[in-house]
Amino acid sequence: MKMVYSVISKIFLIIIALGAGVFFLEMALRFTGHAAYKIPEWHFVKSHMEHPEYNSYQHFEHYMVKNPDKSKYIMILGDSFISADNLKTHENFPYFLFKMLEYKNYNYSVVNFARHHDSTKTALSRLVKNVSSMEKAGKKLPAMVIITIGGSDMYTRLLNTELTVSSTSSADTVNFNAYTRDWEPRILKFYRNFKEKPMDFKVTHSEKHLREMIKKIDNLKRKINGSGDLDDRYSTLKSVSEIVRIYTQSYRYSKAMVYLMKVMEDFPLQFWSREDLGILRYKLVQLFTLQNQYRQSDIVKRLKKIEKQNRYLGKNACFRKFKNLMKRWKKIVTKVDRERLKSWDHAIQFFKKKGVSVILMDYPQAKRSANKMLYDVAKKYSLKFISNAKDFAFVSIGPQKAFYIYDEDYLTRTGHEKMAHTVFKEITPLLVK
Repeated sequence: MKMVYSVISKIFLIIIALGAGVFFLEMALRFTGHAAYKIPEWHFVKSHMEHPEYNSYQHFEHYMVKNPDKSKYIMILGDSFISADNLKTHENFPYFLFKMLEYKNYNYSVVNFARHHDSTKTALSRLVKNVSSMEKAGKKLPAMVIITIGGSDMYTRLLNTELTVSSTSSADTVNFNAYTRDWEPRILKFYRNFKEKPMDFKVTHSEKHLREMIKKIDNLKRKINGSGDLDDRYSTLKSVSEIVRIYTQSYRYSKAMVYLMKVMEDFPLQFWSREDLGILRYKLVQLFTLQNQYRQSDIVKRLKKIEKQNRYLGKNACFRKFKNLMKRWKKIVTKVDRERLKSWDHAIQFFKKKGVSVILMDYPQAKRSANKMLYDVAKKYSLKFISNAKDFAFVSIGPQKAFYIYDEDYLTRTGHEKMAHTVFKEITPLLVK
């Protein structure tokens, strides 16, 4: 009996010792962090991926300085590329920029005003109406706006996702009280950084992994009319986006397009009807602009063939819109460009009158139409232009691309950090301490 008590006592003492060790390690990490940054860590609004009530079209975060009422602020406008839906909020470009400003004692707040799949028209309208409403309310205006937009314009045209923007929307009003102290354990942060840093240098487009996923999709086609859990089948079908991502990481755009077209033909009803497969429809539009395998007429012929084989597709609104988009591609591109220019003209004139500095920067990925528009607008209005495409050129060839560029929409954590360094260096001469 004494031996049992002795064992229990030892286990109890070990647990206490481990708990004390973890506590002192946590305190040491916090002390080291405070000493390194010379200021307290501040928390920020949780990212959409962490928030239970996530609405992609209402997503933006605020990063604050210690005395926000006395600080100037920078607004960053964009789409998924800036909102970084593939990362957490402490891993994206606006946050890294904020930390650099904070570390160098620039008294600036940073507002991430990006929305998932936002278009040029709605993003600029949202920004202008927000700033107007803040001015009417007697609130301070941004000292600077940094804009990267236009990469999702054709997709928003396809799905008619352009939103009606209300100048009185409370969701779009910059709130400088939206922060709390950061009580996340530093041990978890340390472990996360220790785990993620090596991952940044791991080539993600494994050919073996690619073949395994393709085999799963091929097997799914044989089972789609059989028994089994439908959710499991659709979960497998969603992995097509990962296959496309791996192809595009190594610039195999045409191969990605061929494969996606094959999936569309094998699973037409699921492809065009399932809401959770919207990413595949988005990739179809995106890849069409990047590949050289199919002409516009080729896509239309394939769509007509699929429609004949599946008579219900003719009633599917998304399928009809895509077919119309392909039929009238050149005319729609011309119309979208006109709308872009009109939106830019209105926004630039507005900010010039308000004395707000406007900086444009392009995408590092192959978004040719959007990048050309951003460059042309900057040149037309003599705006400062930051070329991410040029800055990332040396990393966009070969396997090192995966270290910085996640896919044709997103960067990795390392990519966002690199972009923040570039932007910080470019805007420093315009800032006031």
